[in-house]
Amino acid sequence: MSDDPSLFALKNGNLVLRGKVNPDTAKDPSPVITGGVQSRGKVSFCYGRIDVRAKFTCAQGAWPALWLLPDIPNRVWPDDGEIDIMEHLNFDNIVYQTLHSRFITKLGQRNPRNGGTGKINRDDYNLYSVIWTPDKITCLINEKETLTYPRLPEKEKDGQWPYHKPFYILLDMQLGGNWVGKVNQSQLPVEMWIDYVRIYKDANAKYKQVLKIKK
Repeated sequence: MSDDPSLFALKNGNLVLRGKVNPDTAKDPSPVITGGVQSRGKVSFCYGRIDVRAKFTCAQGAWPALWLLPDIPNRVWPDDGEIDIMEHLNFDNIVYQTLHSRFITKLGQRNPRNGGTGKINRDDYNLYSVIWTPDKITCLINEKETLTYPRLPEKEKDGQWPYHKPFYILLDMQLGGNWVGKVNQSQLPVEMWIDYVRIYKDANAKYKQVLKIKK
């Protein structure tokens, strides 16, 4: 990530985050630079619902991501958990929604399933959501469920459920990495447009509002 002001903008009510070829490698040796924001120490929550409406452009090596990390001192990854609301790779027509913990990453447990994928309209806005209660986490894309991960009290000693503390939000227009592959600089710049981020303290609040409107 870089604090270069050219990587950030506000347009038409959207936050715009950019990834581009670095114009000044004397100042920063990285060949590409990317924009991101986080709410650590400012906005965090434990349980409820988060909705992020966003769209992005594509390139080989582009990795826009929306995710949550624990807002606690001396955080240890993956023991303290991570919730990936959305990750997109290259030119895919799908995105990934994934949970990380010691139970999953270090012990290699995949039951219950900790990740899901869903199709998106790659050239338009999509709604990425997480519904988080004391007993389970449910991930959705455009209101379609991709994953439900339950709390298993008998497995908590193994780090199965670190999701009982406040998490903060990260919005990143990332470039490069082992998972996404080498960046094709000729396809840059790329952008992620974020229309809104909304947090509901009541995990079912949005559904209640929708039902009220329908009535």
